[in-house]
Amino acid sequence: MRILASSDLHYNLKRSCVPTQELARKVCRRGGDVLILAGDIAGADDSCFLQALELFSGFHGEKLLVPGNHDLWVHGEIDSCQKWSSHLPVLAQKAGFHMLDHSSKIIGKIGFAGNIGWYDYSFRDPQLAVPLRFYQAKIGPGRAMRLEEWQHLLDPNDELLPIHSDITSAWRDGQFVRLNMTDEHFVETLLARLRTDLEDLSAKTEKIVTVLHHLPHRDLVWYRGDANWDFAAAFLGSDKFGELLQQFPKIQLCLAGHNHRAEVVKSSAMEYIAIGSTYLEKQLLELDI
Repeated sequence: MRILASSDLHYNLKRSCVPTQELARKVCRRGGDVLILAGDIAGADDSCFLQALELFSGFHGEKLLVPGNHDLWVHGEIDSCQKWSSHLPVLAQKAGFHMLDHSSKIIGKIGFAGNIGWYDYSFRDPQLAVPLRFYQAKIGPGRAMRLEEWQHLLDPNDELLPIHSDITSAWRDGQFVRLNMTDEHFVETLLARLRTDLEDLSAKTEKIVTVLHHLPHRDLVWYRGDANWDFAAAFLGSDKFGELLQQFPKIQLCLAGHNHRAEVVKSSAMEYIAIGSTYLEKQLLELDI
């Protein structure tokens, strides 16, 4: 079976439109049995999400996707859970894609399962010693020091370090994602759904391919000694997904997006691949399994 896979199209951004169009032409020209898109198709605008998927209408194999955190961005009254559970699956189906978050897929003798994945701050860098509440607010302590609206995060009893004043980044999910639960609860919800799918596929298939947007393994995370960058690493995924996948020996491959850096990690008989598309360069993996 020939699988083509990419991620992080970000089709709502002008600088990503032409690279995504070029990727789609390449995919349709080469063909294959299965196309997988591992999240961040677009942003808050549903029309951009649909337009991006329709670029792949000339691919005649099965088409699968999981959304990314940017796909859960919302404006107006709808919340992100509504968008994830009802809006995005309909848009995906309209464009001929199957969204794995809500049901797995069996193609031939191979099962496909996955979902957006999420973060529970288990990837945070302990050397930064940033109190947990800053991660929960998705605001660096240096930014909180400078902006009145975040002063409530500051605690005179904290032993904040000089480096904390330099962490001025903000993870924009805090502004545009509105879950009706905590990040940690959302991770547990996704893990439960994924476990159910993997148990079902393990009984019915010879091999399993998993797809997540967020990273399932700490070794895929790039810590580079920059305080702002390493603060943001907390939002790249969760170790819990990798721990779950290791419980199912039929899983041979896990594909992920999100970190815009290509990386491969092998653990036991499983291979984790971070696809590594950026805003300007879209990667296309071609795999035979």
